[in-house]
Amino acid sequence: MTAVRLFGIEASRALTESFANLGFCPISGTTWDGIGFARPLSEIENVPVIQFNASDWKTESDFFNAFLSAVGAPDWHGRNFNALHDSIGAGGINKLEVPYRMVVQNLNLATAEVREFMTDFADLIKGLQTNGCPVGIEVEQ
Repeated sequence: MTAVRLFGIEASRALTESFANLGFCPISGTTWDGIGFARPLSEIENVPVIQFNASDWKTESDFFNAFLSAVGAPDWHGRNFNALHDSIGAGGINKLEVPYRMVVQNLNLATAEVREFMTDFADLIKGLQTNGCPVGIEVEQ
């Protein structure tokens, strides 16, 4: 288990300490009601790393081709941020589910369109992390 969401109870020091003893940190800034705790991605063992080489990416479609292939997405998977949010955050769609960490290399060699898109994608990943989703992204220029 990587995240816990609790509804109908108040946050307390005792609750926070109890979850800390289990390796969970409080989640702040969530977009849903209740309180939450999550294990930091760095504390989860054997997290797969998906590596991407963006040097030949010319359009957003190049990213989608690489990402959807890497996670084993079904053919009907959408090619937009709403679909990515659902398949990464909610799960149950792709063959490879979170937790995983993505490393994007050579983004500086991609087109300006792709670099801008990847900034927005990184923001999507950060938003998922805020809600306790065990996913990470590292961009190497």
